[in-house]
Amino acid sequence: MDKVKVRAFVAIELSDLVRQELSRIVDELKPAGDGVKWLDPSSMHITLKFLGDVPLGVIEDLKLVIENVSSSHSCFGIRMGEVGVFPGWRSPRVIWMGIDSGASELVEIAGRLESAFSGYGFPAEGKKFVPHITLGRVRKGRKFETLRNSAVSVHAGDIVSPADHITLFKSELTSAGAIHTPIARLRMEGG
Repeated sequence: MDKVKVRAFVAIELSDLVRQELSRIVDELKPAGDGVKWLDPSSMHITLKFLGDVPLGVIEDLKLVIENVSSSHSCFGIRMGEVGVFPGWRSPRVIWMGIDSGASELVEIAGRLESAFSGYGFPAEGKKFVPHITLGRVRKGRKFETLRNSAVSVHAGDIVSPADHITLFKSELTSAGAIHTPIARLRMEGG
């Protein structure tokens, strides 16, 4: 068994224009979000499946799985929706931007990946997949009434990010935050 492992996940990357818009949104929410660790928009993405620690010897097999899913799915566009939280506003842990256009395609792809990866021993999530972009993580439990009021008033611009490939990422945890490095970008049909 491979002792060397890589912390990995599968995601859809976002366009630079969408990341600029996410930066604007985070800047708008920051004053109301005391106790939130906001993510750097340059590293934001839409996670389709978190794999955890993966033996290096399995990476090539995972690329083939992703390639099978990506090559049989047509390119589509992603447009942001509204700000939300997990698990709820009473005690939020994650602040996210929802997906308006492209959500059904993301759900379909995530489901196909989930099924395919189960054959390699990766457990199913056990919860419904909600397409989103993580904006920040709550560090301190406080009242978030101000943040909720700000979130309601935030509106994403009408910018579409093309989804034309699926990326397998390596994720390294550091004291400054996670560093995500693409291992493979696998094109969708027409991408």
